[in-house]
Amino acid sequence: MDDAPAIMEAFVAQERVARILGQGPTKSSVELVNGLQVDLRVLERERWGTALAYFTGSQQHNIRMRERALERGLSLNEHAFSPVDDNRQIIEGAPEDLVPHRGGSLRSSRAAVDRA
Repeated sequence: MDDAPAIMEAFVAQERVARILGQGPTKSSVELVNGLQVDLRVLERERWGTALAYFTGSQQHNIRMRERALERGLSLNEHAFSPVDDNRQIIEGAPEDLVPHRGGSLRSSRAAVDRA
């Protein structure tokens, strides 16, 4: 992650960036000239699966995934699953490794929100 700040600098300096909405060492958000907002996160490879699960899907799906994690005594954020009673982190590098923690499969349909 030593190159994360340089990646963020290159990201916000792109020609199509109209406005920088936020910029930090590992996450930045910009608005493009066409009005589209684009967010970029740079993270350790071993956190990829957890971050992908957290940021992929609708807001409803994300909320339901966090609820299901809580039902299992876990907290879910973009960094890791964590038992609610301590600071230990369960980090997954591949999305398919998350299935045991999520209690389901990787799906993106509306029905998957209900099953999540």
